[in-house]
Amino acid sequence: MKMTDQSLLNKIQPLFESRELLSHLSVSLGKVDAGQCELVCPLTESGAATDLFAVLGEGAVQLAAATVVKGDIRYEMAEMKLNILGAFEGDQILAQGRVLKSGRSLIVAEADIFVLNGASREHCAIVMSTLVATS
Repeated sequence: MKMTDQSLLNKIQPLFESRELLSHLSVSLGKVDAGQCELVCPLTESGAATDLFAVLGEGAVQLAAATVVKGDIRYEMAEMKLNILGAFEGDQILAQGRVLKSGRSLIVAEADIFVLNGASREHCAIVMSTLVATS
């Protein structure tokens, strides 16, 4: 991570650590940049992967949104859509969240979900989200 990203990491790390479900699932924080956040999770049971797609997609878009929020404004998920793109096989899930549009009261964000299998990765799902300012 670049030195200029340290302030974003300092902002996002406590938010990431406060999400108990992510900790329970052994999710790790990947790259964090302005308007972007990556989450990585081990995939132990393929039957539960679609649930993990939703959890990781939500987490990635909310943390990506937090990188662009100024001051103490809080945003909550207003809507989320999960599209499963196809079958998968692998040992890790990578969620790459990014902010598409940030305004005073709404943030539109998306996450691409990949299943990693060794050196290969397969695009398996997309999450589209709208977050609304609550304070």
